[in-house]
Amino acid sequence: MDLKNKQIKEQYEHNRTIKFISLLLIFFSFVIVVFSFRSNPFSHLLNGHDSSMFIYFGRGIKDGFVPYNDMFDHKGIFLFIFQYLGIVLGFGNDSLGIWILECLFYGLSLIYIYKILMYFIKDTIVSSTTIVLYTGIILSSFDFGNYSEEFALPFITISLYLFAKIWLETTNSSWNLFFIGICGGITFFIRPNMIALWIVFCLLLLIRNVFKKEYSVLRKQILYIFMGGMLICLTVLVYSLINENLKEMVYQTFILNVQYSSSSVGEKILTAKSFFQFMTDYGILAFMFPFITLLIVNPQNLQKKFRVFYVILFIYLLVNFFTVIMSGRFYTHYFITMFPGLILATGIGFDWCLRQFDLALNKKIICILLLFVLTLSHSESAFKDYVKQTNNNIPNEKIDSLVAKEAEYIKMHSTKSDRIYVHNISASIYNISDRYSNSKFFKLPSLDYLKFRNLKEEFTDKLYENPPKFIVVGRQTYLNKETLTDTKLDKTVVTAVKENYQVIPEYEETDYMVFQLKSSN
Repeated sequence: MDLKNKQIKEQYEHNRTIKFISLLLIFFSFVIVVFSFRSNPFSHLLNGHDSSMFIYFGRGIKDGFVPYNDMFDHKGIFLFIFQYLGIVLGFGNDSLGIWILECLFYGLSLIYIYKILMYFIKDTIVSSTTIVLYTGIILSSFDFGNYSEEFALPFITISLYLFAKIWLETTNSSWNLFFIGICGGITFFIRPNMIALWIVFCLLLLIRNVFKKEYSVLRKQILYIFMGGMLICLTVLVYSLINENLKEMVYQTFILNVQYSSSSVGEKILTAKSFFQFMTDYGILAFMFPFITLLIVNPQNLQKKFRVFYVILFIYLLVNFFTVIMSGRFYTHYFITMFPGLILATGIGFDWCLRQFDLALNKKIICILLLFVLTLSHSESAFKDYVKQTNNNIPNEKIDSLVAKEAEYIKMHSTKSDRIYVHNISASIYNISDRYSNSKFFKLPSLDYLKFRNLKEEFTDKLYENPPKFIVVGRQTYLNKETLTDTKLDKTVVTAVKENYQVIPEYEETDYMVFQLKSSN
């Protein structure tokens, strides 16, 4: 009995050690990623282009501005609410608050990625090392952080976990269904084109229940998922009615977002090629090979419900990949929504492959470590480009950059009530100077404004009716004033500058020129 108890105790200690090492690996990956964010406390970099815009929204909401009415963008309202929460969390340090929020969202995503891996493969080593293998491409995709996809990631991951449980256990927990609807609603109101998961799984649940004639189950699933989604929709509707921005929200979030995301077939193909190269560089296509092999081999000892789920998972990855490339733009942060499905498929494939050889633990670890060779070169580059650059960049952009100096100049020579305009540059000058734009067009979305006459006219009217005290324009844009067009409203802005503004001498020869309204001297 003593020998048996000793063996049990040793096995228990062994399992604890393995689990501790596994969780330590995941924590190590987590730390690397969150300290690649420009918002982290040790960062020497200014917030990125999109990030600075979202922070502007968060600041604006805190100061009483209404999204869509007072600030123009095509992202969903929940993204801006999250930014507001980050600003509040920072207690005056906006970047710190955003970083805390990013840590919470990414940490929650990792927890559920690990949970879903363990749900399927029940192997802590394979689960944790699969996550670590993706660290390099996660760094590259997060691209210094604070993107809309980053805030949708936990809702996508949690819903994938719940959909898997519903499919495989045929359970119909009302709470799980309701929460799937809530997650889908929030994701939809972060950005509508990120709901591929709900489209695929809801459709396939519908098909399965109709095929099996389980209509009572189907009614329950529809009811509770719909109720969860409707709760979010009603919350957004009430918020919009109170703030009287419903019309603008619908136009910017849905109509304009569709126009912004549209692209030609040729552009989609080029973007798909770029993302395939992106995946190849980081070894993702190689990582997926065991899972693809599993689908093709279709082993007889694999339960039918698992075989079907793996096919569904593959279909979901294909549909989601289409949403990634649909805009025709190769922005790596679009790839973030792929991670829950890709990491799950990779873990399933690795586990199945390793089980075929019935390897001992030490040999299993060696095999997985060998996979790091596939990602070593690009993962090392990603670490240097994102982690080292963020925290060791010299000079410190937050202090010594032209943007920081111009923002400080504007802050010193204006009051909080004064309005400024920064043309087609990031929103960092607004944020550092603690000033706001003269109109809702603080940063123009990437559109052809010759095709959006209503937006062009509104922008122009505000530029003259409510002239900003300072305008910041790129030097190259200003020097090419004779050949400018209004595709990006360059001509309109430079014309207004020539008529009513004078250059600040110390910024006349800089990359970003600062102009002051003549009547405000």
